[in-house]
Parts: sequence; C-alpha cells; structure tokens
Amino acid sequence: MVTSMRWGMHNLPSQQTAQDQFIMSTLAHQEYLDGLPAEWGRVRLGDLGSVYAGSTPRRSESQYWEGSIPWLTPSEVTGRTSKWIHHTEEQISKSGYESTSVHLVPKGSLLVTTRATIGEVAIAAMPITTNQGFKNLVLGSGDDPIFYYYVLRFVADEMKRLASGSTFDEISKSDFTEIVVPRPSLSEQRRIADVLATVDAAIQETDEVIAKQEQVKTGLLQDLLTRGLDAQGRLRDPEKEPEAFRETTDLGKVPAEWDLTTLGEVGIWKSGGTPRRSNPSYWGGETPWLTPKDMKSYRVERTTDYVTSEGLSGTKVAPAGSIFVVVRGMILAHTFPVCVSDRPMAFNQDVKAVIPSAEIASEYLGKWMQAHEGAFLRLVTEATHGTKRFDMSDLYSLSVAVPPREEQRSIVQRLHSQESRVDQEREYKSKLQCLKTGLMQDLLNGRVRVPEAKKRVNDVIA
Repeated sequence: MVTSMRWGMHNLPSQQTAQDQFIMSTLAHQEYLDGLPAEWGRVRLGDLGSVYAGSTPRRSESQYWEGSIPWLTPSEVTGRTSKWIHHTEEQISKSGYESTSVHLVPKGSLLVTTRATIGEVAIAAMPITTNQGFKNLVLGSGDDPIFYYYVLRFVADEMKRLASGSTFDEISKSDFTEIVVPRPSLSEQRRIADVLATVDAAIQETDEVIAKQEQVKTGLLQDLLTRGLDAQGRLRDPEKEPEAFRETTDLGKVPAEWDLTTLGEVGIWKSGGTPRRSNPSYWGGETPWLTPKDMKSYRVERTTDYVTSEGLSGTKVAPAGSIFVVVRGMILAHTFPVCVSDRPMAFNQDVKAVIPSAEIASEYLGKWMQAHEGAFLRLVTEATHGTKRFDMSDLYSLSVAVPPREEQRSIVQRLHSQESRVDQEREYKSKLQCLKTGLMQDLLNGRVRVPEAKKRVNDVIA
C-alpha cells in the first residue's frame, strides 16, 4: 500500500546508502501519486500559482527595519499549532522592501520553509514578506489554501528528498515548483480541508483546556503546600482563621500543627555513581540507571541505560519510593528536576536520592520540592569550569513544613485528582492527533472519502 512504503522510509536499515533512500523516497512519492483517484488531477506546484522566494534586507541599514511590512522567519513557523500567521516578530520598511528581491504575497498565500528547516507550512492571514528560508506559493482562485496547507505538510518527505546543500539543506525554486501534488475539484478540496480543520480546531481547544487545567494545578499545589487541609478537607484560610497559622522565619505563615524541619533531616540522602563504561559486563542488565536526561517527567519507571548486578558495584541503588533530584548540571540554570520511582533504581553522580523517613510520605515530599522550585534554584552556584551545582550544605538547610501523615495523604489525593484531569485531556489530545494523522493519510490520497472521514471524526470528538 502507499502508506506502508511512504511512512516506512524512516526505518530503513542503517547499511542502506543515501542513494537507496533517495530511490525509496522517489518511489514512495510516485506510488502516492499513482494511487490517487482517477478523477483527481495531478499538478506541479508551479502550475498551481506563482512561487516567490524571500529575502533579507541588509541588517546594517537601520532605515530598512522597524517599518510596517510584516517579515517572517522560519523560527516563527516551526512547531506552530495554528496554521495562520497573523503577525511577525519583525517588520521591514518600504525602503527595505525595495532594496531586495523580496515579494509581498497576499493573504491566503502558503508560506513553506525550504532552507535548513524543510517542510513547515503556514498560511498568511495578511499581506506578508519572508526571508530566504521560504518559498511562498500564491494560489489561483480555483484552489483552496487550507487544502494545500495539509497537502504540503503531507509531502514534506518529498521536499526533504529534493533538498541539498553544503552548509544546510535547501530546496531550489526550480525543484520546489516541480513537486507534483493532487488536485481534486475545488469543492472536494474544501470538503477535505473542512474535515481536517475540524480536528485541528478540537486539538487547539484541548490545548487551551490543558493550559487552564495546568494553571489550576499550579495554584492548587501552592495552596495545598502552604495552607493545607483542615479536618473537613477544606483549604485553611489565614485571613479568616489566623489562629490556625504561625509565622516562621523561612516559610512565612504555615499551619500551626505542621512540624518544621530541614531538607537534610527528612530522610536518608544517597549519592550515585557511574560504573566503568569500559567494562561491558557492567551494562545491559535489569536495574535502571537514572541520569538527569531521564528525568523529564515526575514519575520515572524506565531509563536510557540499565546496569547488571556486577555494575552495581560502581553505583548506588535507591529503593522504590525514593525521591531523586538533580544536583549538578547545566539544567539547573533554569529547572530543578525532581522525580519519584515505584521501583528500585540506580543513579549517577549528578543525581541524589532521598529515602523519606517514616513521618513523611514520598509523594508529599516530591510535590513539596516541585512547589518550591524557585527556592532551590536560588541556591544554585557555579563550579570553576562553569557547571551549575548545589552546595549540599545549603540544600540540606532548606526549611520544610511537614503536616501530620493523614493530612499529607489528603493533600496528595487532592493533587492526584487534579493531575488526572490534566492526564485525561492529554489522552484525548493524543487520540485527536492519531485521528488527524490517519485522516491525512487517507483523505489526501483519496483512499477514504469525506462522508466516511466525517463519521470517524464524530466518533472521536465529543
């Protein structure tokens, strides 16, 4: 089938040459075109309309800049979730415009990155210029820009195949205009675009919900770890219940019944290590070996590397329920990674583990650390060679407010409840993204027609 060849290209065996991959890509695109419905046309991009390359006025000429003509760069397009460009970070002046070969393309033009970053696409929501990292396609009145937005994203692999260059890859204007794409009727283009845009809108709405729920989670985390919950499960209010709080030197007001301790006293701290890389018998075992690069989420169960029982002689293992924190590395310039694992885990020397005492729930301590990231980052120092690090005596001296164990449990449950709302939205977004990927493959090669696609959308979108 078309998609099996097209999408399988990324998994070619390593021994295949660049020429092999070139041929596979060529065949995949041709097979895609050959599989289109008979009633669909096939057309060169250059025959869909006019193609214009961008340009950059001289930076040394200040009068060329800070004008009123929007001027776009690839960095403003890469990774965007919205297909429309409504504004640009920079604007050029009339004299800057006239000093180069740059072209002001109209609203509805397709802006395609073709230099270094290949195959990102956006649609101009206003007349716009771009730098030389783009080829800009101005369609005729008989074609739909939203449909071709999706088509151009779909054929990004073909663009990458055509790119070449000594410093970075680039598609020439002549090669870009020769790319062949499908051309169904305008009404069919619009119907297909409408289905895909409906899914995109649902993804964007879900992103907004996730952002709001994340804000709620952040606020709740701060409230719960400074005010706590009373016996009725309500947040304590320092304004209405001043007697329920006491003033502390380091933490301000905290609930009166909470104990104060220091981070060094909350449990047993362990330092990690790295088994010798030169000894293969130390690596490839069953014990996960944690490093900062593995600490991208709060809960970690898998790591990049694993060590053998022999390899454990060169590191340390922390039991299930331990909290891991990064204590050395450039990531500390802006982030304080914290994670917890439900399985025993070894770790390297850039990480420390704390095994909480019986009075402190592991989940509570981990969340407390997350909530006080700012306090941790203020303690970061710099080693002589520039690496960011903690002076552990400073870290151990941080004050920690510890509620009774039952209240810790209630706080963690409340946080988990909010986190599950966020997780549900993320799962829904993942479903939508899978739906979109499948629909793009099926709709843009005509294998599935619009009525069936709409049914799929209605089955997923609430």
